[in-house]
Amino acid sequence: MRKSIVMLIAVILMIPAAGYADSQGGGERRSEHKRIMEDLNLNKDQIEAMRAIRLETRKKMVKVKSDAELKRIEFQEELQKEKPDKAKLDKLIGEIADLSAQRTRVMMETQVKTVEMLTPEQKEKMMERMSSAMMSGRGGRWNGEHKNGGRR
Repeated sequence: MRKSIVMLIAVILMIPAAGYADSQGGGERRSEHKRIMEDLNLNKDQIEAMRAIRLETRKKMVKVKSDAELKRIEFQEELQKEKPDKAKLDKLIGEIADLSAQRTRVMMETQVKTVEMLTPEQKEKMMERMSSAMMSGRGGRWNGEHKNGGRR
């Protein structure tokens, strides 16, 4: 049950990305997102709200990801010194871990906001769709399989 809920949330998060996926060469994903939206019979307000949440999330994630990358670069610079400062390395490790936690928090908050927009019927339909996709082996991203070895 818990795994199904996690997968439901993951799929829901993909819904507002339909337009973005197409602009990024994800035409196949875009058509899948469109089918999901049609199957769930999302109204215009739900679609618009999901797009707004997705945009807000993307903005937050750009900041968190760039901050984390800068910290990783600082970490590598310090590590490559002849005598790395252990205290500085420890501090950077903590900061990178905090940014990772921030990223997780942003994603989970987005999931909560998105799921709250669905009606009980839409949630049930999404669960059924995911279950049948997983059972048929065409779950792909839904069941954790990724073409690039698990990385996005």
